Amino acid sequence: CDLASGMGVSPGWRALAWLAVVGSCEGGGGLLGLWQRTPLALRGGEAPPMYENHGGTVVGVAGQGFAVLAADTRLSKGFSILSRNVTRIHQLTESVYLGISGCQADADALKNLLDLSIAEYTLTQGSPPSVSAVARLLSTMLYQRRQMPYYTFCLVAGLDADGDGSVFSFDAIGSFEKVSVACVGGSQILVLPLLDDFNTTSDEASEAFFQRWERPGVSPTRQRPKRTVNASLEMALSRVRNAMEAASERDIRLGDSLETLVLQRSQPPASRGERGKDS
Repeated sequence: CDLASGMGVSPGWRALAWLAVVGSCEGGGGLLGLWQRTPLALRGGEAPPMYENHGGTVVGVAGQGFAVLAADTRLSKGFSILSRNVTRIHQLTESVYLGISGCQADADALKNLLDLSIAEYTLTQGSPPSVSAVARLLSTMLYQRRQMPYYTFCLVAGLDADGDGSVFSFDAIGSFEKVSVACVGGSQILVLPLLDDFNTTSDEASEAFFQRWERPGVSPTRQRPKRTVNASLEMALSRVRNAMEAASERDIRLGDSLETLVLQRSQPPASRGERGKDS
C-alpha cells in the first residue's frame, strides 16, 4: 500500500494510515474520529487537512409573501483572499434556493449531490419538491455523512404553498429548524444580533396556538403560527444590507460584494449584486 508505506505522505498522516490499516477504529467517528484519537506525537502537530473554512456569510429572511437570501462573495483562507467573486446562492428548483458557506470543495460536492437528487425526484414524481421537502432531503444527506461531515453551513429559502416565505437553517450534521431570520457562516456572531430586532409572529398568535390544546376535538398543530417577520420587503432588504455592511467593517472574512436574491409571490425570482466599501 503506497499510502501506508509513506510515499509522498507526511509522517503524521503515515502514522494515521497505519492505524487505519490495522483496524484501530473501535471508537467510531470515521476518519475524523480516528484522527482525534491519534496521539499528538504521531500527528506531527498537524491539523487534519480535509477541512478548511473559506469564510462566507449567508442571511435568510422569511416574510409574508416574500423570502430574502443574501450572501457575500469573498472566498478567503486565513488572512488571504482567494477570490472576490464566489457565489454562495445556488438555485435548486424554480422557487427553492440554497445558501451555503464553509469549505468550498464540500459546498460544491453537496450542491452537485442535491441537484442530482432533486432531478431524480422531479422525473419520478412529475413535479419539483417543495421547500420543506428539500429541507428534509438536505438534512438526510448531511446526517448520512455525520462521521465525516460536509464542512458546510446551509440555509434553504423558498415559498410555501400559500406563497409566504420559508427559511430553514442547518448545522453541519443535518439538524435543522424553520426560522423567520437566520444567519450562518463566519460572521454569524456579528450579523445575527443586528437582525434580532425583526418583529416576528405576535405574542397573541402564539398564545392562541397553545390554547388550542385545551379545545376538545381540535388539532393543536393544524394551524401553527407562520415563522415570518412582521416587516415589509423593503425594510427586510435594508436591515440585511446594513447588518452585512456593519459586519464587513469588523471581519476580514466578509466583504467585496453582497449578492441578494428576492423571492416574491406570483413574481419571478430577482437577484442583484452590490459592491462593498472595501472592494
